[in-house]
Amino acid sequence: MKRFQSSPSELALAVELSPTPKRSSARVSSNENCSTKAGLARPFSLDAFHPSHLSCLATILYSKYRAMTQDRRKIWHHRRLPNNGMVHPKREASPSPWLFTLLVFVTLVVGGCQSPLPPLPNPPGPRTAVRLSPGDVLKLSFAEESDLDQTQKIRRDGTISLPYLGQVMAAGKRVIDFQHELTRRYEQYLDNPEVVVMLENGIGTVIVSGFANKPGAVTFDRPMTVYQAIMEAGGVSDYGSASNIHLTRIINGVQRTETINLRPSIHGEPIYPTYVQDGDVIYISRSLF
Repeated sequence: MKRFQSSPSELALAVELSPTPKRSSARVSSNENCSTKAGLARPFSLDAFHPSHLSCLATILYSKYRAMTQDRRKIWHHRRLPNNGMVHPKREASPSPWLFTLLVFVTLVVGGCQSPLPPLPNPPGPRTAVRLSPGDVLKLSFAEESDLDQTQKIRRDGTISLPYLGQVMAAGKRVIDFQHELTRRYEQYLDNPEVVVMLENGIGTVIVSGFANKPGAVTFDRPMTVYQAIMEAGGVSDYGSASNIHLTRIINGVQRTETINLRPSIHGEPIYPTYVQDGDVIYISRSLF
């Protein structure tokens, strides 16, 4: 039988075509079959290479080239060339400190330049009727029953105790309204139910907080404005804002707030004053500049 004579280039190609690691079952079986046909499974011999085995050699070469191409694609998928403007996926861009500073500045400016809150409804005035509150002292005088005259202090629950009537709610009512109510209720007990109610001592309290020089409670027994209450608390401190003052008041069981600008008052401009009521809270905001 005539043997096939291999050239030196074919011998070098055969040496390079050593068995590759297993990648998949179908590919490995195909390569193993071709390797067996080509004589690579047994010791190297020139007798193994026959012209009929060239198709198997081509199959092995193609499999090796395809595996190298797939590995190269995986590598370049995670690493792009700088000329393409692509970056490694694991690389993260660090935020610029200037951008962070700009965001903080914008937040402070927007927070300080928010629109002012609208005025509260039914604001009190210098002649606004006083409403009774816990702690007020009332003097009651009866027309023909002087033995019923008395002076009482409204308790914390807003009530007082009266003969024949027992506990009566007084807080939250105007003095004149409370007087009319007592006269009507005493009609079934007295021949002359006329009764006069006078406010002996009505001290109001307002809380001044925030950036005031002397924050705390301010008491008053006559009409007082927000500007006067703040001056009683030592005025606005160096870090406070006279143009951003919040006045909080409870109206019909709901806490409501309005924004007041006292800068015109400090500069001597004529404005309509805002009066406080008992239980109000004044908060002086911080100045941004």
